[in-house]
Amino acid sequence: MPALELPIRRATQEDLPRLARAMGLAFGGDPTDEELPHMHPLMEYDRARCAIDDGEIVGTLGALSFELAVPGAIACASDLFAWDPAPWCPEIF
Repeated sequence: MPALELPIRRATQEDLPRLARAMGLAFGGDPTDEELPHMHPLMEYDRARCAIDDGEIVGTLGALSFELAVPGAIACASDLFAWDPAPWCPEIF
């Protein structure tokens, strides 16, 4: 079976509705239009990528950084919400 090659590009704010739907399909969610404004501040668009097939977002990658409180300190943390190790995927970060 030949490798599938799709263009991967940086996600933008304009992509959020389609990006959220693609993430929802992958993780069993179905984000509503009312939920999108709450997702916008969490998105790190400079660290988000999307794979495009025939004009549709069919794959996503990104990180959600946050601080984690632990006794006596604050630690930086990050949640990787999607990752595709396919060999055609360019360097992400």
